[in-house]
Formats: sequence, structure tokens, C-alpha cells
Amino acid sequence: MALPVVHRCLQLTDENEQLVKKVKKLQIKNKELEKNLGQIQEQLCLQQSMRVCGSSRELLQMYNELQKRYVKETKINKEQSEAIKNLTIKINELEHNLQEQRQRIEQLECKKVSWKTSAGSGKRNQTQEGGVTSHRDISAKTESCCSSYLELLLKEIKKLKKENGKLSAEKRALKNELAGLDKVIYFKTSLIVGDF
Repeated sequence: MALPVVHRCLQLTDENEQLVKKVKKLQIKNKELEKNLGQIQEQLCLQQSMRVCGSSRELLQMYNELQKRYVKETKINKEQSEAIKNLTIKINELEHNLQEQRQRIEQLECKKVSWKTSAGSGKRNQTQEGGVTSHRDISAKTESCCSSYLELLLKEIKKLKKENGKLSAEKRALKNELAGLDKVIYFKTSLIVGDF
């Protein structure tokens, strides 16, 4: 009766040793798996950080480009403002000049009326060449000269006003574009700050 019990004990011991070996093998395999898992996690972290750095670099590049464009647009806007200011001054000067010429024409018109009455009496003026020039001839020449000058002034004023209007429209468009750029730059800056 004792023999089967001893045999069973030996069998259990043998099974126990086999199980211990299996456990050891599993422990070794488990360590290898843990090591592999650690390496995979490191690689994933590295890839993720590289992706973040890459997107941040792209954002910074975009931000810098937007900043350069913003500076350029601001410079153009400033130049256009200066041009509009100068054109407005020139227009005002020309309009003032035009007003003076109109007053001069009115004065000449008044003199013309008085000359007509004196011309009726037959008075003539001797020129240096010895020819005869009436008050009427002088008045007609002066009036013709002033009218030509007035026409030139009016054309110049029209031209300048047209140019001024065009520049004002461009300036308004630039202001709108600058406002849009401000928003984009603010958004990009927020993204960059958020990444870091």
C-alpha cells in the first residue's frame, strides 16, 4: 500500500519541477515582452514629439510669413496715406488757384465793360512796334489766356481727384486685409503657444 503513495509523491515532485521550469520560462518571456513594450512606447513617444515639433515648426514658419506680409502691407498702407495726404494738399492748392483765377476773370469782365464804353470814343493804344491795339484786343487776349489756364487747372484737379479716389479705395481694401491678417496672426500665435 505504501508503494503507490511513494510513486504518487515522486510523480507530483516531477510535475512540480516541470511547472517550476515552465514558470521560469514564462518569467523570462514576460521580461522580454516588457522590454519590447518599453521600447515600443519609447518609439511612440519619440514619433509623437517629432510630429508636435514638426507641426510647431510649420506653424512658426507660417506665422513668420504672415508677419512679413503684415509689415509689408502696413508699409504700403502708410505710403498710400502719405500719397493721399499730398494729393489732398495739391488739390486744395489748385482749387484755391482756380478760385483766384475766377475772381481775376470776373475783374477782367468788369474792366471789359468799362473798356467798351471808352472804346466807343475811339481811343487807341500805340504798341512798341508802332501798331495800334485797342482795349478790346487786350481784354480778349487776357480772357483767352485765363480761360485756357482755368481749363488746365480743372483738368489737373479732375485727374488728381480721380487718383485720390483710387488710392483711398486701395487704402480701404488694405485696411480690411490688414484686419484679416491680424486675426490670422492672433489665431496662429494661439496655436503655437498652445503647442508649447
